[in-house]
Amino acid sequence: MAQLFGKKTLVATAIVLGVVLIVNIALLVAANVRLNAVASAPAAAAAPAAQAAPAAPVSLTIIDKPDCPECQNATVFRDELAQIGVNFSRVQTVSYGSSQASSLISQYGITKLPALVFSKDLSSYPNIVSAWSNIGTVASDGSYLLQGALPPYYDLQTNAVRGLVNVTYLNASSCPSCYDVTLHRQILQRFGMALSDERVVDISSPEGKALVAKYNITGAPTILLTGDAGLYPSFSQAWQSVGTMEADGTYIFRNLDVLGSTYLNLSSGKTVTPPPPAAQNATH
Repeated sequence: MAQLFGKKTLVATAIVLGVVLIVNIALLVAANVRLNAVASAPAAAAAPAAQAAPAAPVSLTIIDKPDCPECQNATVFRDELAQIGVNFSRVQTVSYGSSQASSLISQYGITKLPALVFSKDLSSYPNIVSAWSNIGTVASDGSYLLQGALPPYYDLQTNAVRGLVNVTYLNASSCPSCYDVTLHRQILQRFGMALSDERVVDISSPEGKALVAKYNITGAPTILLTGDAGLYPSFSQAWQSVGTMEADGTYIFRNLDVLGSTYLNLSSGKTVTPPPPAAQNATH
């Protein structure tokens, strides 16, 4: 692929990151924020430190799938919890296919890997427990389970990796003043999105013309996403204000004005340069 980030790309990226409020929030970051928020709650909301019972050390078993290089690294979650005060007495990793992993998967009905099984001692961290429903579940024996919290992960029910996203960068080479379509790559990665297949297609090519006609695309450059983009909640929330999801599951970026950069209006054949984001915000 051609060079992805020139000066124009970096400037446009900075603009987008300032306008689309959650483009820099991946699910892992959101989970970390939630846990940190409750962990740092005002002292008045908690029992006096002198009366608080010491938190018990927690045992953690990680079930991973070594032959899934795309899968999320489960140790990230362990490290996040350690940073906000969880004391681990033991951490062990077992691989999918081993007898111990199979036993845990059966016992807890685990369907996504990697998975983390925390001992019930995690209950001695009330601030974390109060936020746990946002990211995990609690088993009948009191163990705390975390699985598939951040794609990509391996789905044991379909025997497939979920969370991979394909991107088609729909370019307009006839518009040299238009913004660099590949700036979207950095934005998508800010969501923690795992990009599997990336292609650049020009609107003047047969494939580009077919895409424009099929989806009634009225502005370019733009992007089309297929695959598991919908598994990223922060992305899905942001997309509501900047794009559409078609009947076949394809996501199309349509609100080009939000970029504040030049694009081509495919209906009129003329370039459009919207006001910068600051000016747009001033009118609302």
